[in-house]
Amino acid sequence: MRKRGWGWTTPRSACCCWRSRWLELAAQYRLVGSLSASSAADELDAHRRACLCLALPLLAIAPDAMTLAATLLYFGAALGAVDVAMNAHAVQVERLTGRPMMSGFHGLFSVGGLSGALGMSVLLALGLPLLAAAALVALLLAVVV
Repeated sequence: MRKRGWGWTTPRSACCCWRSRWLELAAQYRLVGSLSASSAADELDAHRRACLCLALPLLAIAPDAMTLAATLLYFGAALGAVDVAMNAHAVQVERLTGRPMMSGFHGLFSVGGLSGALGMSVLLALGLPLLAAAALVALLLAVVV
């Protein structure tokens, strides 16, 4: 890799391989987004949220590095699926209102992430065990979302 302008560039041979992978990921993102906008979106969203709520306590009980890596992969996939669904719904709301609202949705997503990190930190500072705190946050997430 070499520096050019403001960023780093990769050799051309590596670039072609990564470009095809990014195109493949973009196609999968579009597929998940189209599923999210379908009539079965409510049932699919419920499964996504359940997977995300299940993944959070699993992170707290991973006994070794390989299990933690597999759980992080599962958590990332579940969070990514929920994120795609939220963006698809935000686009629908934006189209219905006819006003640009996406930046507000993303700003509130960031506020939610910061609030969740603060809440988990407070629970751990109060002396709650990690598994209990993760299970409580997952339960709250299941009820609220």
